Amino acid sequence: MIPIKVDNKFNGVLIINYHMNKILNDIANIPSHDLIIMNEQGYSLIHYNRYRAWSYYKTPRRTLKMEFPKYFDTMINMKKSFSNDS
Repeated sequence: MIPIKVDNKFNGVLIINYHMNKILNDIANIPSHDLIIMNEQGYSLIHYNRYRAWSYYKTPRRTLKMEFPKYFDTMINMKKSFSNDS
């Protein structure tokens, strides 16, 4: 954890978690599930098809909407309803 300063004023904290790779791989390799973990922009970080993991950095870039075009709107609306329940 590193404090970030701009013009000698505190502006935030940089956190680097370099041990997440093992945790993400352990989660991704649960045999009873086909798992996809996406970032907030809809790109996969972990994907049950390892060739589709880290999709932001690959060509073509595949998003959740490309992965599930028929269900995308429903999934996004579900996310909004969960976040509005607080």
